[in-house]
Amino acid sequence: GAKYNESMPRVSTRLRIDDAQISFHVVRREEGAELWKIEALAALENIFRWQLPAMPREYITKLLYDPDHRTMCLMKAKSPDEKKKVIGGITY
Repeated sequence: GAKYNESMPRVSTRLRIDDAQISFHVVRREEGAELWKIEALAALENIFRWQLPAMPREYITKLLYDPDHRTMCLMKAKSPDEKKKVIGGITY
């Protein structure tokens, strides 16, 4: 099989659900990261805090912004022109 390569560009998988554009993006905290990636991590931090109220806030923040972890963000836009919003994700 193909070896995982960090430098390979990632192409979003797009699905049509209720006329909305759904896409998946793998992001991580890194020096000079694009603004939308930082905004996506911040939005996902709020989602995790809301969905996992018993988990300490500091732990969620530590995992999300750790450069050794990756986060797959599930993003949705009602039309191709609309800004995408984070609606879910997973950090690994």
